[in-house]
Amino acid sequence: METIEIAPGLSVLYGPAPGEPEHAAIAAAYRDFYVGVYRAVVTKGADRAWREAVADSDRGIETKARLARTIPQDAVEGFSPGDRGSVRLTRLAVESVYQGKGAALAVCVDRRGVRPGPTAGKRAPASRALVALAKGQDGRWRVSTFRPHPNEQAKECLR
Repeated sequence: METIEIAPGLSVLYGPAPGEPEHAAIAAAYRDFYVGVYRAVVTKGADRAWREAVADSDRGIETKARLARTIPQDAVEGFSPGDRGSVRLTRLAVESVYQGKGAALAVCVDRRGVRPGPTAGKRAPASRALVALAKGQDGRWRVSTFRPHPNEQAKECLR
C-alpha cells in the first residue's frame, strides 16, 4: 500500500495496483487524477497539476471545465479543504481496454478514515467509482470522466 500526502494530516492510501503493467499504468492515472483534484481543493485551486491527468478528448474537456468551476468553491463531491485523515483507493480493477486507446476502471474509494472539514457536505463513507480513461499520443493514460456510485456496489468496498 502506497501512502501519498495531500496536505499535512491528509493522505491517500493506494493499492495494491493491478499486476499487468498496462493495467497498473491505467490505475496510476486515476490515482494521479484523484490526488491532484484533492490537492486542488485543499489549496483552493492554487495547485493545478490535476489538469495534466485529464484527457484532451471532448469528455475530458467537459470534465476539466466542470472541475475548474467547482474546485474554487469547494464543491467537488467528496472533498473539503479541512479534511483530515486517510482515504483508501483499493480494489482497482481494469474492466476493459478498447483497442489500446480507451479503458474502463473500477475502484473503491473508502472515506471512513477521513474526518470531514467544516465545509464538507454530506457524503457516503465509500463509493465504487467508475472511470473512463483515454491514452494520449504521448502514451500516457488520462481520465476522461468519472462517476462515484455510493450505492449497492459500494457495500463491497466496506468489507
